[in-house]
Amino acid sequence: SPSAHDPQVQVPAILYTPAGLDPAVRHPALVHAHGGPTAQFFRTFDDEVQYLVSLGYTVICPNVRGSTGYGTPWRDANLRDWGGRDLQDIAAAASYLATLPHVDPARIGLYGGSYGGYLSYLAPVKHPDLFKVAIPIVGITDLHQLHADNNRDIPQLAYYFRTMMGHPDEHAGLWRDRSAITHAANLKAHLLILHGTN
Repeated sequence: SPSAHDPQVQVPAILYTPAGLDPAVRHPALVHAHGGPTAQFFRTFDDEVQYLVSLGYTVICPNVRGSTGYGTPWRDANLRDWGGRDLQDIAAAASYLATLPHVDPARIGLYGGSYGGYLSYLAPVKHPDLFKVAIPIVGITDLHQLHADNNRDIPQLAYYFRTMMGHPDEHAGLWRDRSAITHAANLKAHLLILHGTN
């Protein structure tokens, strides 16, 4: 689907549509954000997505900028830009779903784990009119807190994160802007937070 802010960008995605939908009825739909960020959705059996489709949801799985499998420039497109072009691609996926005749544009949700959970927190506060519900699973709300926690407990993850988003002191404004907690007042969507002790 084309990116909402850059129609020249084609975002690869896998679209799952339930069989036998009543064409006269508008149905709910979901955007699934993958983890990583350097991961990707494949054309393989996905039991979680298939379960949601069996319940009547249309599900789109976009391989947003930052995903692997589409060359180095695509993989590196969200370096120093988490919550930027990748989030535009998530918003574009939701906007695309809203154009489908069987989808109810007022019932579009988003879910994902880890980095996908990060996008599931950020999208409904940066694009509050696109999403009715969001389900972040072990997601990230505050990039500075993520770095501090990782630096204390798992320094190699803190180092990896700095390679992705730069140093927190040098890029403090960017990190604040790309943290969902900064924009929490914009939240309109229902939020189901799935998170463990760690």
